[in-house]
Amino acid sequence: MIPTGVVELQGFAVKFEVVIKTQSLMIGAYSDYQKELSDSIIQMRDQEKMTFKRISETLTQKGYRSPRGFDLSAESVFSVYKKRKIRDARLGAQPKQFVTGLRVIG
Repeated sequence: MIPTGVVELQGFAVKFEVVIKTQSLMIGAYSDYQKELSDSIIQMRDQEKMTFKRISETLTQKGYRSPRGFDLSAESVFSVYKKRKIRDARLGAQPKQFVTGLRVIG
């Protein structure tokens, strides 16, 4: 349902619709493991400035595997990193708002 409204001022009425578009409501839930893994990768890459190869080696030594149970290669670490960054940007984006159907009734 699109919110609508009518405002009356000095014998005139203005009818309008407000449209808000956002992608931040589309939340695909991460499992606890995926969240932990992606948090570790983000921290190692952004704060510790590690290469994807070094991150994969470090996490493999700690017993981590991909969310589907495969070995963590540099490519799979990059994929997790990239997808997490895209997700964070989408969830943090400001919604687009605009008014449509503006009519003055007098």
